Amino acid sequence: MANCVNQRPESSSPDRASQKTSRPWLTTVFDRQYFLTAGHIPCNWSPPTIPDTYESLNFGNLPFSSSIGANHYPLETQQTQHQNLVSPAWAMRPITGASAADDPFEAVLVGLAADLSAGMNVDHLCGPHAFVGALDDESTFNRAPKLSQVVARIVQSIKVDEGSSTFTQYAMMHWYWALVKWMLLPTKEAYREIPALAKPTPSQLFVAHPRVFDFLVSPKLRDLMCQDQTTDVRWVTEGATTIHCDWDGALAATLCKDGMTRELDLNPICKVSTTPWTFLGY
Repeated sequence: MANCVNQRPESSSPDRASQKTSRPWLTTVFDRQYFLTAGHIPCNWSPPTIPDTYESLNFGNLPFSSSIGANHYPLETQQTQHQNLVSPAWAMRPITGASAADDPFEAVLVGLAADLSAGMNVDHLCGPHAFVGALDDESTFNRAPKLSQVVARIVQSIKVDEGSSTFTQYAMMHWYWALVKWMLLPTKEAYREIPALAKPTPSQLFVAHPRVFDFLVSPKLRDLMCQDQTTDVRWVTEGATTIHCDWDGALAATLCKDGMTRELDLNPICKVSTTPWTFLGY
């Protein structure tokens, strides 16, 4: 049986200098200042407009399947689009463009995928759940599976100004862990673990885009960014610092110890749609 623990209350944010010493084991994955000063992720595509639903998959007077061959995407992208047309939802993959090499989220996925290709055990890489305790404790971080370590560093990169973990950070860690695990291992089980808000939209599945767009909180915003293909996304990571996650349960029940790993995880009641949490921000 899971043992619930009290989640520390939301705290005020210290200055950045003090934050750097409060979690020295959490090195950042990217520098937010890069995005604020020179961080343009190039998007050189001219994609067709994607319908809001699958009920009318066509571009102008072409059926969707025919228009794929005429949309001027690289052959590899077109092949993924065709595959997404006939695959079950859990097997459809978001399409990233070749120009997304400057995207730190893409670099994270490439690195983890390389570990799998090199023969790393899947369970060793991903683990059965996000080790949220890695945000607060160096020893937990050191024994956590690599995916939890990477996700903790991503959360630290986004929420670098916050001195102690909040429910928002725990929720973000679960969100990113589930999404990245599914991207690495697209199975039914992995897809079910992704929070409803994070499941890919039609635009993510059929329009090539930078990987960072897949990690935006709002599905409508993800669709807009994929279709708009703006080259200036400096606001994305800075805007994420203002995200706040709320839910309708008691804070005392937000964390529990997993029965198998004995490590902290979000309580299952925090993960199910019947007790939703809401992200506010952007």
